[in-house]
Amino acid sequence: GIDSGPLVADEKGNLLEYRLNIDNEDHLSDIIEQFNPILVKAYNDLIGLLIAKKITFIEQDDSIASYTCHRGPDDGEIDWSQSSKDILNFIRAQAPPCPGAFSFYKNQKFIITRATIPENCDKYVGRITGKVIKRHPSGEVDILTGDDTLRLLEITVDGEQVKPSSFLNSVRQSLGYNPRKAIAALEERIRDLENKLNALT
Repeated sequence: GIDSGPLVADEKGNLLEYRLNIDNEDHLSDIIEQFNPILVKAYNDLIGLLIAKKITFIEQDDSIASYTCHRGPDDGEIDWSQSSKDILNFIRAQAPPCPGAFSFYKNQKFIITRATIPENCDKYVGRITGKVIKRHPSGEVDILTGDDTLRLLEITVDGEQVKPSSFLNSVRQSLGYNPRKAIAALEERIRDLENKLNALT
């Protein structure tokens, strides 16, 4: 199966193990840059063991294995009721070169490619998660989450990178798909089409 083969070790049974700190705000592209030289070292170590004929293998213990679900495009939608840290990690993990975590503004989809948790934000009561609460002159936008605030630094709309404040242009709006607005818009289009058909008869 996938990832179910034996683990590579040296002649003393020491695993070829490499670590990368991700307890920070690095996004996926930053992590890949840090990962590439580690990968090169891992390959060199592996080749060295093969040449020296000192490579050994250790079977995995299936009783402590963990699994994850298959992810599709729709699984990237942000749940703004979660904590700022959880949402930030969700965004970081799906940043370019992956398709990206996304949300909706006035029922138009946009992708968040970079975000941060700001310090010393105003405290809100009567919290409305996903609410746009501040638009900065620099183009950043603050959004209320389940426990705090998340600052959007970079977004893309229809494949084009834009400043968050140029797209999220009102603090009266909340992020997320609103089916009632979508249904109302469809009903309006249907009425318009019916009026045009009636005018033709």
